[in-house]
Amino acid sequence: MTTAGELAVPIAAAVAASSTGAELEVIIAALEKVQPADLGRGEIRAKLGAPWIPASDVRAFAAEILSYPPTVTYLPITAQWEVKAERGAGDTAAASAEWGTGRIDAYRLLELSLNGKAPVVYDTIQTPDGETRVRNQAETMLAEEKQRALAARFGEWVWEDPQRCDRLCAEYNHRFNSVVPRRYDGAHLTFPGLAEDFQPYPHQRDMVHRIISSPASLCPYPVGTGKTPVMFMAARKLRELGLARKPLIIVPNHLLEQTAREGKRLFPSARILMAAREDLADAQARKLFAAHGFAQTSVDAIAAEAGVAKGAVYHHFQSKEQILDHIVDGLQAELAKQVKALEEQMFQHARNLEFEQAAQLRDRIRVMQECNMGLGEPAAD
Repeated sequence: MTTAGELAVPIAAAVAASSTGAELEVIIAALEKVQPADLGRGEIRAKLGAPWIPASDVRAFAAEILSYPPTVTYLPITAQWEVKAERGAGDTAAASAEWGTGRIDAYRLLELSLNGKAPVVYDTIQTPDGETRVRNQAETMLAEEKQRALAARFGEWVWEDPQRCDRLCAEYNHRFNSVVPRRYDGAHLTFPGLAEDFQPYPHQRDMVHRIISSPASLCPYPVGTGKTPVMFMAARKLRELGLARKPLIIVPNHLLEQTAREGKRLFPSARILMAAREDLADAQARKLFAAHGFAQTSVDAIAAEAGVAKGAVYHHFQSKEQILDHIVDGLQAELAKQVKALEEQMFQHARNLEFEQAAQLRDRIRVMQECNMGLGEPAAD
């Protein structure tokens, strides 16, 4: 038994079948317990263009205030309304003065309101370059005022008839007030291999339960509430239940190593493959390009060699050409580094040689000086 999703239809079906079995009374009681209370007219806003208000009611509204009912159609596929009035109906006082203007009649304003558009009045003037359209601000403001009055009157008119009021309230509640969001509870979940010093919070367990129970899930937790553990616990649980063979976690490049370390801390025995940009390009693609050539190597082959999904490759590189450019840039950077190291070695060798020659020269000078001092000054007779 479930108490999530649309409740009006299951309750009606259970009530209809309850005459054949008293065991359904428990189900009916459980469904009615969580069913939201019906909203009344004071809690529902009825506006022109609402899809839960049928075209027949819009036509009846126009017939009452404008005297001449138009043809009103609604296309659910495009959510477009169309109002067509009989010829001459827009020239009546109600359509051109009371609820409309001389430039835009009430039928046109009604159609614009149904489609969520605002009226704009343009004047055509002559210029040296020909005709041009200029917005008539005064007429536009007058049309907007009439449109607001038309919408306000419709919001009141909808609830004036008791039968129409009950019908529209029931339709609104059936469409928008009969669904109860499912509540996820992950208290029963276990995570084999999880580090003993880490105890998931209840909201993290509930989020993991939501992920493994839904085709797609959003984790809207703010920073610092533990989204990274949720990702790894969900990935591990999906693999454990057979719902995913190779769970893939995609993060920004600057968080790649940090996220991998966190995953290894949470699940020390887990085998986590970190597909870094350099690993894919230098370790895998470079080897394949050298062995088979650029033209014969595909992105699928690079992904297979790295043991990751093709999406992981495209997360770092947009195309195979970009992988090659990255490899060439890396080779150039490596070559430049080697050249710089060689230049530093040559410079250091030259300096050492200069120091050695200078030391030898100093030694020779010192020896010569010592020899001169041993001979002394010549004597005179």
